[in-house]
Amino acid sequence: MLTMPRRSLLRRTLVAPLLSIPGRGWAQGSYPGRPIRLIIPFAAGGPTDVLARILAAEIRSTAGWTIVIENLTGGGGTVGTAAAARAASDGYTWFFGSGGTNGIHAALYPNPGYDAANDFTPLALACTTANIFVAHPSFPVNDIAGLLEQARKGPLTYGTAGVGTTTHMSAELLKMMTGANLIHVPYRGGGPAMNDLLAGHIPVMVDATTTSFPHVKDGRIKALAVTTRGRDEILPQVPTVGEAVRGYEATAWFGVFGPKNLPPEIVTQVNGILNAALRSESVVRRFRELGAKPGQETPQAFGAYVAGELKKWRDVVAATGVRPE
Repeated sequence: MLTMPRRSLLRRTLVAPLLSIPGRGWAQGSYPGRPIRLIIPFAAGGPTDVLARILAAEIRSTAGWTIVIENLTGGGGTVGTAAAARAASDGYTWFFGSGGTNGIHAALYPNPGYDAANDFTPLALACTTANIFVAHPSFPVNDIAGLLEQARKGPLTYGTAGVGTTTHMSAELLKMMTGANLIHVPYRGGGPAMNDLLAGHIPVMVDATTTSFPHVKDGRIKALAVTTRGRDEILPQVPTVGEAVRGYEATAWFGVFGPKNLPPEIVTQVNGILNAALRSESVVRRFRELGAKPGQETPQAFGAYVAGELKKWRDVVAATGVRPE
């Protein structure tokens, strides 16, 4: 019979109690020792909430971790974001942020209640989605080059779900890069804007690809271009804006963050769990049904991506003079 050397046995006996003490031995599996709170800064049932719940359900199912969803709404997402920034750096508060809360708002609002660059620990990029330029069938052109030509002839109005949304800023980026005379008509949500586009009250709208897709499919509106670097899987025949305007890219994205100064062991462990969930067949399928592409990034790569987004939108806000409502 094999026996363990006395020195090894003694070492294991002394170390084992330490691993059960809260706050120690993160890499050895003592984390998580209690439920994890996942803050979602928007209302239940919206796209951010739906994506976050799909991911949380997969983690519960496969890893057995308890994830408790908390929707903290208000201020266009800034209330929940600020609460996440103030949470303890112990790994028990996660935050499902977006290109709005952790990119655009930091550039748009003088004091959103948090520092997007320094108050968070990036954990993983959850997914990216495309926005799309769409037009009423009576609009006389069928692509972005034609839209820009129309805007050179005189002011061209376009609608979005509101000031500071990723759809709004997608158009403002195009305006900054081309000098197009685009006039924003903000609505209180994508639904009212789409109703006016369908009725012909506005000629053009920038929308989420997933919500425009059914109307494009049945011919009630026409697609001009998607905003992402590559073509969208659900509308592969629609060109990108970048095919007409070199260097253009505006991606809507969602990711998981923790408060600043999370221990590296927790960051590594959580990133592994999140990426495993994002690779799962069920999450990939359900995200794609919603027009979302899973992210699966390292914390370092995700942090670099967020830093690039912050710079991009600060440059756009400075160049275009966009102001919050």
